[in-house]
Amino acid sequence: MFSSIKTEHSTKQLEIQAFFAQIKQLNNEQNECVVTRQVFTKELLFNTLKGMLFVLLYGSIEYTVSETVKIAEREISLQNLHLNEVQPSLLIRFLHKNFDALHNVGRKYKWQKRLDFMQIFSSNSKIIENICDDLELPTDGKNIRVEQLRSIFCTFNIEPTLLNAQWGGRLKDIVENRNTIAHGNTTAADVGKNLFISDLQVRIDEVNAFCTTFIALFEDYLNNKKYKV
Repeated sequence: MFSSIKTEHSTKQLEIQAFFAQIKQLNNEQNECVVTRQVFTKELLFNTLKGMLFVLLYGSIEYTVSETVKIAEREISLQNLHLNEVQPSLLIRFLHKNFDALHNVGRKYKWQKRLDFMQIFSSNSKIIENICDDLELPTDGKNIRVEQLRSIFCTFNIEPTLLNAQWGGRLKDIVENRNTIAHGNTTAADVGKNLFISDLQVRIDEVNAFCTTFIALFEDYLNNKKYKV
């Protein structure tokens, strides 16, 4: 069920590795050249590519997280389960339309909507198929950081073993550098100029490990029906 995500993740990793290969090639060329105008041009390109790598790395993280959550919710919704058969925390997803109705209703219909909402629980309705399609991630809508990932894990009642301090710092670094480039606050060259090849390799490896493990966690979650009470 996660084969499409794994394939796309592999494609993104190949893209990142190809991008990184160009950076290393430029690094080698710079080490071999004398100082000329051409070298300064290559140095600018070299630093720009190093900075732009943050955009690719964040894109890989965001795709993996959003698509994995989407597939997990879809698969659970297709199991023909009643509301009381799944982890209570999942109800905020499968009953999201009802929660939204409670929040948005005017004073005139407030109590009736609350009664309607409780009726859903007492009748123990079945989960509607594909009810979460096109629903935003269970986060605050901002870039994916540790807080957003913790919210996702809490919603699915998955132990957040991935969220250690080291990964939290790395993710913060990737998000902030990606944002400052994407919003035009800093050039990609300025972001990349102080980074060594080894720095980038560490980030590539850690992002790949995170994405692979994130998919595996949800794969295990579904295969072992951990969404059930």
